[in-house]
Amino acid sequence: MHVHFVLHANDYSDEEYNFKQMRKQFVETVTKVADGSYEGDNEDQCARGLEYRSREGALKRKENKLQGLQAVLEEQDRQYAESIEDDEALRYVYVANTRHCADEARRLGMHDAEEAAIILKRNEKRSRSRKALARIGKSISWRRESRGQKAIDQRPTPRKHSVAAAAC
Repeated sequence: MHVHFVLHANDYSDEEYNFKQMRKQFVETVTKVADGSYEGDNEDQCARGLEYRSREGALKRKENKLQGLQAVLEEQDRQYAESIEDDEALRYVYVANTRHCADEARRLGMHDAEEAAIILKRNEKRSRSRKALARIGKSISWRRESRGQKAIDQRPTPRKHSVAAAAC
């Protein structure tokens, strides 16, 4: 998984926020995943979140939904035959038949959270290093100025960004 910083959609200009271009990139990534030519996440492509956009993934998702629906319909038939109404039993059979989906989603979410925490720590270390370098640079500039030498701005250029939850 590859996580990188991106602006929020509201922070893009109309030229930058090109939905057609994003859709094209989305289709290219899904196509590569489907035909087996996807080489992994990088700065330009990320397949995270597109698991059910391939033909195979869409069929799996549809099968999972139908399995849950079938379980509920069978429970409704049983309840009708016995002249009872038990909403909790309907909920139970649906949850029991789709629990593997929730478990997989939880597993992916935990993995994403671990990856994001690693990247956050790495970025915090970089930020602390930049701040330390900026303090050293200010100190050097102040000393040079006090000696009558020309000050040299050694502060790093700030970046404008926010963290993407897409975490790819």
